[in-house]
Amino acid sequence: MAEDVVAVLDHAEWTEPQSMVMVAMSMGGMIGQHVCQIVPDRLAGVLFLVTSFRYMLPDKTTPSIMALLTESRIERTKSFMKWMFSDQEWLEKFDTRYPEFPNNHDRMISDMFENKETMQAALGQLSAVLAHRLSQKQLEHIRERVPHIVCMTGENDLTLSPLGTEMLAMHLACKSVILPGKGHGIHEESEQEVVSEIRNILKRTIK
Repeated sequence: MAEDVVAVLDHAEWTEPQSMVMVAMSMGGMIGQHVCQIVPDRLAGVLFLVTSFRYMLPDKTTPSIMALLTESRIERTKSFMKWMFSDQEWLEKFDTRYPEFPNNHDRMISDMFENKETMQAALGQLSAVLAHRLSQKQLEHIRERVPHIVCMTGENDLTLSPLGTEMLAMHLACKSVILPGKGHGIHEESEQEVVSEIRNILKRTIK
C-alpha cells in the first residue's frame, strides 16, 4: 500500500525534496512508515497518530476483538465505539458543524454503522496490522532521513497500546505527545490539538 501512495505522488509529479508533510494515523501510520522508507527525501515532516513500528494490543481489548466473529453489526459498531473513543464529555457534546446529530456519540455511531466494510475486509486489515514490524535498521533509516517527526497518542487508546506510539517516538528520537483521557480517535476527540501540531510542523518546515 505504501507503493500505491508513492505511485499517486509520482503521478501528481510531487517529487521535490522536502516538499511534503505527511499525517499518518493508525494503520495509515504503519503504511506511512513504509512511505518514509521509500521516499524519505520528499518528506519535510511527519505526524504519526496512534500508531507503532509493531502492533501492541492492549490486554483489555483482546476479548472484544475475538467477539467480532460472532457479534451482530450493531454490536460490532458498539465495540468499535469503545475502542475508538474514551472521552465521555466529548461524546456527549453537540457539534454545531453537524446540526443533524444531537451529540458526537450519535454522529460517530452513524458514521460507523454506515461503513459498508465487510467482515472479510476487516479481518484482512487486522491481519496486515498484526504482521506490521519495522527492524532497528529501518527505524534508523527514518530517523536519519526524515526531519521534524512527531508522534501523538491518547493515554486511553484501546485499539493500539499507547506504549507502542511512545516506543516509536523513542526509536525515532522525536517529540512524543500523549493526550490525557483520549482514545484511539484523537483526530476527533482532540481535533484542535492535532491541527495545532500539524501547524507547528508546517511552521518549522516552510522555508
